[in-house]
Amino acid sequence: MAGVIAVLGSGAIGSVLGGRMAAAGSPVWLVDGWPEHVQAMREHGLLIEGVNGELRTAVQALAFDELRQLPGPIDVGFLAVKSYDTAWVVERLRPLLAPGGVIVSVQNGLNEDTIAQMIGAERTIGAVTRLSAALVGPGLVRETREPVPFGLGELDGRITDRLHRIAALMAPAAPCELTDNIWGKLWSKLMLNCIMNPTCGVSGLTCGQVWEHPIGQRILFRVCQEGVEVGRALGVRFEPAGGMDMELLATRDAALLPRAREHATAYARASQQVRPSMLQDLQKGRRTEIDYLNGYVVAKAREMGRELPANAALVGMVKEIEAGRRPIAEGNLADLARHVEPALAADAR
Repeated sequence: MAGVIAVLGSGAIGSVLGGRMAAAGSPVWLVDGWPEHVQAMREHGLLIEGVNGELRTAVQALAFDELRQLPGPIDVGFLAVKSYDTAWVVERLRPLLAPGGVIVSVQNGLNEDTIAQMIGAERTIGAVTRLSAALVGPGLVRETREPVPFGLGELDGRITDRLHRIAALMAPAAPCELTDNIWGKLWSKLMLNCIMNPTCGVSGLTCGQVWEHPIGQRILFRVCQEGVEVGRALGVRFEPAGGMDMELLATRDAALLPRAREHATAYARASQQVRPSMLQDLQKGRRTEIDYLNGYVVAKAREMGRELPANAALVGMVKEIEAGRRPIAEGNLADLARHVEPALAADAR
């Protein structure tokens, strides 16, 4: 890639991706909307610490209102902003893209359709990232899990030369697996976010703790079942993503449930200290992406005349916390159980 490479949205995930790319020698620019973070990166570089060791690297940093200071058109833009910021950021990027420039979404949610509608499917690449990190302060990000391979794919399923080139760029952060079924991987990532983000967010528990919680685990399975069944109805061919097999977790076959629980237990061990982004957002009083995760799945289901009680209950509870009407508390899992399923409520008593 000879032109400009930029990470648009240098929060926790964008900082890890951009920082490790920069440390490996890529001429990448980190762009963000937090002035103190941008200034700290300019003056002191970016410090990445945590489970993968400590790395301080010099980076090229800009604020979003300084995009026109980039030294040329953008060949590859890695979009790492919150889902609700996708449209305005892509609109700002559109005139800055090189003729063959592409945007790679490394976001939560299914934002590829929005991006493709704005700049064309041929300039949009889907990516599934399972990087896990927290932006601790200006210029400081902490990784909380070892890298899991990215999934990377063209929206039409082709395996192209540019996928190989982009995979090489991303490799310092995590290896890439090219796929001809990016939609299946994106839906799997969506469902992983739908089960983990809000349940951790409302309870205050880490990913591992929610999976080990007897009521939390039942809720997680139910949320997954509802969402996977919607995806199947839409023609999605689910594939494992982030080490999780959503088809197995969504099983209603009693004979497969022990395997599903073993699968969940293995994930819990690997994610014991992981605090997903929605929990971090709620703890800081920030807007969440709930409308683009469980809210998205609920809306798709309603278009088909279906209701998803577990997913809808999570959407409502997250919004209560956002509005200050409910605290983050482990007891919220019992409240969810009472709302979602009488059997869960019985276990909660």
